[in-house]
Amino acid sequence: MLPEGANFGVACPAFPGASATQAPASNEILWLVYVGAGGQGGDWNELNIWADKVSENTDYEISAAGVNMMYGKAKANAEAELVMVIIPSIFLLGLILTIGLRDWQVAAATIGGVCLVIGAELGLLSLFDFEFSVLDGIALPIIMGVAVDGAYWYSRSSRNRDEVRGMLFVAMITTVAAVSLALFSPIRAQRSLGLVMAIGIILDWVMTRYLLEDFFLKRRKVHEDFSGTTSTVNSSSVWAWPAALIILASIAVMAPPGVNVMDIEQFLPEDDPALVEMEELQSKYVLASSTLAWVVIDLDGGSEEDYQKLQNLQLQIGHHPSVISLETGMLRTPMVIGITAENATTVDQAVEEGGETLFLDGSLAQRLQHEGITSGVAIAVFIDGQNSEAAIQFMDDLDLLMERNQIDGVVGGDLPTGAQASKTFEESRITQILSAGLVIFIVAYFALRNPKQAARIAVGSIAIGAAVDGMATLFGGRGVNTALAVLLGMGFAADYLSHASADHGPTRLDMSARWGAALSSVSVFFLLSMTTFPPAKNTGQLLTISILFSAILATCLAMVHTGKTTHISEE
Repeated sequence: MLPEGANFGVACPAFPGASATQAPASNEILWLVYVGAGGQGGDWNELNIWADKVSENTDYEISAAGVNMMYGKAKANAEAELVMVIIPSIFLLGLILTIGLRDWQVAAATIGGVCLVIGAELGLLSLFDFEFSVLDGIALPIIMGVAVDGAYWYSRSSRNRDEVRGMLFVAMITTVAAVSLALFSPIRAQRSLGLVMAIGIILDWVMTRYLLEDFFLKRRKVHEDFSGTTSTVNSSSVWAWPAALIILASIAVMAPPGVNVMDIEQFLPEDDPALVEMEELQSKYVLASSTLAWVVIDLDGGSEEDYQKLQNLQLQIGHHPSVISLETGMLRTPMVIGITAENATTVDQAVEEGGETLFLDGSLAQRLQHEGITSGVAIAVFIDGQNSEAAIQFMDDLDLLMERNQIDGVVGGDLPTGAQASKTFEESRITQILSAGLVIFIVAYFALRNPKQAARIAVGSIAIGAAVDGMATLFGGRGVNTALAVLLGMGFAADYLSHASADHGPTRLDMSARWGAALSSVSVFFLLSMTTFPPAKNTGQLLTISILFSAILATCLAMVHTGKTTHISEE
C-alpha cells in the first residue's frame, strides 16, 4: 500500500507528473495483520510489544497502528490503572471512615468486611467460570463505596436496630432493582458489569446485616456524647423537596441531546498519542480509515441458485457509497472480500477452486459448515470507519436488499454494531430511566406496603437519573458506557431516599450518618474519576454527582416528615 500522493509509476492522466519510467516514491510499507483468529481472538497489545522490540533491535522503525491496536492499548492501560486504584481506595476509605465515624475499630471492621465481600464475589464468580474483564473491574471501587452505609446508620444514627435493618433492606433491594435492568441490555459489557455490581451490593448487605450488625450496635453505646435531638423544622423547609425535584428536572431538560458512538475514542484519553498516530495514518492510507463490516448469510453450499444470489449480492454491496474502493486510475476495486471463482456454479466449488483470500484462510473460513455441510458464508466488507451514520445506513440498506432478494442474513462489525447500539440507546434512554423508576416503586411498595413512601422514593430516583443523564454531557459526553452509571445513580437515590422517606423526625445524628456515608462513598468515586481510562473516569464522575444529588435530595425529603415511625419489614 502506497501513501496518498505517491507516484504510481504509470503514464496516466489520472496521476499528474507520473511517468512509466519512474518507480513509485515511498519510504514505508503498510502491512495488514490479523491477530488471534477464532475463539476469543488474540491480545493485540502483544503486537505493540513486538513492534517496539523489532524497532529497538533492527535498523527498521516499525509501529503498530489501527483500531484493534488501540483497543489492546486501552485494555492494558485500564488493567494497570485498576491495580493502582484498588489499594489506595482501601486506605483512603479507611481514613475517611475513621474521621467520619470517630471510631477506628468500626472503620477497621468495615474495611475488613469490604475486602471479604470482594474476595467472596471473585471466588463465587470463578466457580461459575465467569470471565472477569477489565470493565468489570470498575465495579470493585463501587462495591467499596456502597458498603459504608451500614457502618454509619448502625453506629452513628438515632434509629433503633429494627429501623436500620428495614432501611438498609429497602436500600439494598431498590438499588439492586435499578442496576438489574442492565442485565437485559443487548451489550454484553453492560450485562456483565451489572451482574458484578448486583452481586456485590447483595453481599455488602449480607455482610453488614449478619456479620457486623451486633458489633456496630455495641460500638454505638460506647459514645456517650450521642444525642438524638430532633432538628428544628420551620414551615419553609417543607418546600425544599419539591424545589429540589424542579431543579433536578431543569438539569435534565437543559441538557443537550445526542449520544456518542461506542468507538475507540470512548476507551482512550483525548490526548493519547495513539489517536494522533492513527489520524496521521488515516490521512495517508485509505484502508487505515476503514473498518470491517461482516455480512453473514444462510445458503446451501450445493445450490446453484444460492450461489448466483450470493454473486449478485456481493456485486450490489460493492456499489454502496459507504464501501471503500481502491482506485488505480484505470480500475476501481470495491473492498468486498467474498466468495467467487471463475468456473464455479456453487459455493462449495468456489471455495475449493478459490483457495485462500486476502484475510480469510483456513483459520477463519468464509464458508460456514455444520457437520461438513455448508450452511452459510461470511462476507468481509471495508467501509468508512469515520462515519457512524453511514455505517447505520449501510446496515439498513443491506437488510432491505437481502429482504428484497429473499436472503436470510445479518450485518455486523465493530462500527456498525456500536453505532446501532448508540442509536438504540438514544431512543430508549428515557424509557430506561422511567422503567427503572417503575421497578424501584414496585420493590419499594413490596417492602414498605406504603404507596406514598414508595412513590417518593421512585419519583426522587427518576429525578436523579434524569439529572445524572443530563450531567453526562459535561463529563465526556452521554454514551452507552454512561447508561449503567445512570442506573446505579438511581439506585443510590433509592438508597438515600429510603432512609429519609420514613415518617421519622429528622435528627442531627441521622443527618450526620447520611452525609458521613455520602462523603465516604464520594472519596472512593473521586479517586476512580482521577483515572485516564474514560469508562472508569466517567463512571467515577457521574457517581460522585449521583451521591451528592442523592444526599441533598434525601436531606430535603427528611424535612417533610411529621415524626411518626413506619415499620419496615425484611419479610
